[in-house]
Amino acid sequence: MLLDGATNTFLFASPEARAPQADPEGTVLGASAVKIKSIGASNKTLSLKGLPAGYVITEGDFLGTTYASSRRGLYVACATVTADGSGETGEFEVRGHIRPGTVANDAVSLAPPVAKVKIETESLDWSGSGMHIAARFRVRQTLRAG
Repeated sequence: MLLDGATNTFLFASPEARAPQADPEGTVLGASAVKIKSIGASNKTLSLKGLPAGYVITEGDFLGTTYASSRRGLYVACATVTADGSGETGEFEVRGHIRPGTVANDAVSLAPPVAKVKIETESLDWSGSGMHIAARFRVRQTLRAG
């Protein structure tokens, strides 16, 4: 009800991509405080820090970021990288482009990677009756503050 139909935004983690492929339950990651180490000049690459030593980010893994205090970004790794003994990766390419306002030390969520989304208005479909009601919908990442 708090979504007010398809009006408001919410945080979403895809059931199909709840953790990196090499750590499907997120147990190796545990309570690690992963952060962006650096961002490439092209705004297509970044490196991470705060990972367990030897942690693998596999091509196709999702990464969520919190930037500019409360905005959320969701990216897909375009390469496989492994954290060194200090828990840092080299720079690797991601898609989409890194959002303006994203900086080193911004938090990264891997298990689960979270995006701020909004229900696509025409996609909301309710079915069933009584105590057995199902809702189906598509979401779109929202890039606005709030």
